[in-house]
Amino acid sequence: MKVEHRYNGKKEAAYEKLSTVLIDLQKQYRNEIGNVYTSWNSSKDIMGFSFDIRGFTLRGNMILQNGLVIIDGKVPFLARPFQGKAEKRIKAKLEEILP
Repeated sequence: MKVEHRYNGKKEAAYEKLSTVLIDLQKQYRNEIGNVYTSWNSSKDIMGFSFDIRGFTLRGNMILQNGLVIIDGKVPFLARPFQGKAEKRIKAKLEEILP
């Protein structure tokens, strides 16, 4: 699954807004999301992540560039029927955080 979102701004500002997004979502949806793991590289432009949601583990990377966020994740085979819905939710959240 690959989601791209263009925004106005620099990657440093995007990092500030996105650095805790998965932790915040885990707090908001504690009955659905668990085992959140995030790790940023030293440049703070690539975040590796993994989390469990509804019995599935999702893993991937979020790449920050000036004006562009790319989320590249691996969706388990059995979760692929939900991939389109997940992509829409991710895009909506990115639009909310980084207009």
